[in-house]
Amino acid sequence: MSEGKVSKLLHENYKPSKSEYSKKQKKKCMEGYHKQKLPSQNLYEVLRYIDSHDSSMVKRMAKKSRLEHLFEQVEQEA
Repeated sequence: MSEGKVSKLLHENYKPSKSEYSKKQKKKCMEGYHKQKLPSQNLYEVLRYIDSHDSSMVKRMAKKSRLEHLFEQVEQEA
């Protein structure tokens, strides 16, 4: 924030972990924070953007691949 306006937005990229050990955890895609394009300098609009971006990312990360579904079926039948 600078003079009541958002001046910079930083974030890190994550991807879902594929290992059985950390199935529910996320893993960093790139190390460290980097700049994100600001949708606005208004704090409320920036927070809405972050919320929208994060919820869409979480939905995409929660989807299982076809292969993961097949492995689950095999495990259930065993």
